[in-house]
Amino acid sequence: MRPVDIALYPSVIFDGADLEWARPRFIFAFLDTPASTRRQAGLSEDEVRQAVASFEQGDDAPARRLITDDVLANLAVIGDPGVVASRLAQLVEAQPCAGVQASILKIRRLREEVYRHFGEVLAQADAVPFETGPLRAGDMAARDRIRHWQASLRSFYLLEAPLLQFRAFGDASKKSPKFMVIEDEFRAEWAHAFRLMADSLENQQQRKPSAPIPPANLAPRLEQLQANSANQVTEREQTLLRMSTTIAQLLDHLQNGVASEPLYAVE
Repeated sequence: MRPVDIALYPSVIFDGADLEWARPRFIFAFLDTPASTRRQAGLSEDEVRQAVASFEQGDDAPARRLITDDVLANLAVIGDPGVVASRLAQLVEAQPCAGVQASILKIRRLREEVYRHFGEVLAQADAVPFETGPLRAGDMAARDRIRHWQASLRSFYLLEAPLLQFRAFGDASKKSPKFMVIEDEFRAEWAHAFRLMADSLENQQQRKPSAPIPPANLAPRLEQLQANSANQVTEREQTLLRMSTTIAQLLDHLQNGVASEPLYAVE
């Protein structure tokens, strides 16, 4: 036998109105499920079928009564649309110390949390096509944008791993001063960019005013610094700086997209 990586993609529900909209619809999860699953939730087949029939006739009260908070907790995760960007900001700001277990565990926990939220956002996006009502067009537009932007966030998540490893386990005494200055400066700017995007998305989701996001220009600046410091950093650090430039290009594209495309705008 050998260990294998697995990923779970639970359903996620945003707070407030989204939660109550989704509650009665989860009755369908118990309609054709094994009897043991219904028993674990304290439900019988008859009452589930009656609730489904009532729901289809426009009465969701029986389904709401059956899908209690305890039952719902086993079916979905309550999430937030800006949490991924916020966690990525924490991740790039983290300064782990080799040999300090608490520091390494914090980084591992943050990366696992980011990965888990990727699945939650995807699950929420997959539920949007089943919505009805006047907000559906805007929600579908937001769904398309979130799925597009999440692809960039996943790429960042993967590309940042080697830089994180170098910070955590690289010998600080062997790092050039110039590289450390560049790295610290741009990690702070990446974190700031993620927080700007997270705040903007959260405000839009809550229908609050959002401050404009300035144009991004991290990549050109990093390319210039890389060219000017070629003789002051090691070969390995040059490779890491090239990777950082790739990340900066991706982040610039993402930030400009979030800045120029309102989340719920219908084209």
